[in-house]
Amino acid sequence: GLADVYGWQAYLYEEPFVYAAKAEAEARRAIELDPELAIPHALLGDVLRYYKWDWEGAEAAYRRAIELGPNEPLARRYYWALLASLGRFVEARQQIEAAIRFDPLSAASFADRAYLELFEGRSDLAERDFRRALELGPGLHWAHSGLWVVYGRTGREREQIAALRGWLAGLGQTELVAAFDTMPAGSSHREIARAVGLLAERLSRSSRVSIGVGVSLLAAAGELDRAQAWLERAFAARDPELVWLAMDPAWEPLRARPRIVRMLAEMRLPGPRS
Repeated sequence: GLADVYGWQAYLYEEPFVYAAKAEAEARRAIELDPELAIPHALLGDVLRYYKWDWEGAEAAYRRAIELGPNEPLARRYYWALLASLGRFVEARQQIEAAIRFDPLSAASFADRAYLELFEGRSDLAERDFRRALELGPGLHWAHSGLWVVYGRTGREREQIAALRGWLAGLGQTELVAAFDTMPAGSSHREIARAVGLLAERLSRSSRVSIGVGVSLLAAAGELDRAQAWLERAFAARDPELVWLAMDPAWEPLRARPRIVRMLAEMRLPGPRS
């Protein structure tokens, strides 16, 4: 449990490597106490994946977790994430379908499957699953962010704006929510994305701000040079969200840029798709 909490703090809220080290220490301690417990192996896999970019080590840890707990949905979801981020979609679908089968009321699993459908270009199925996820967990931030992408792809601007607010609120980004709420009535999505994205960029200089939000909004506003510069800083700091560099739909406008292509190669992630 401590490893799980420290892992979330490292991923989104606190200094990544301090809390990643805490998560790893607690996961390894749990494995020492009970080597047959599945969850600590899955949590160790997340540390190896997010902070060390050790895809092989992470996969071995996830597979060990599933071997010990074949009906454990969390282990299936974590393994899904690794496979999806590496473009191994067929295997990823097997894992996320298993997670839903073992816990059919998991909002997180439906949102994960929806993201896989987004990666595969099936926005209609993705929207269905994101909506199901929000029925089960209304505050689930990555379900709101997924709908934000879907609405952007399908030209539904008012719905995209509403999804953006749900995303910011779900993350607990209070300053960004306040900036969103002070935008003039009738502001376009591009105007909102630019204002909130630029604020996120400024805040990131002194505190932790999710690149999933900040870079995505800057890219949506057409601020591609700023978005790339932020990704470069994140790369130097080994930001954990960079594991999605090859797949995040919001970062698609950046992926053909030479520096981003080099980053993908250095991380051993799939390059730009045609």
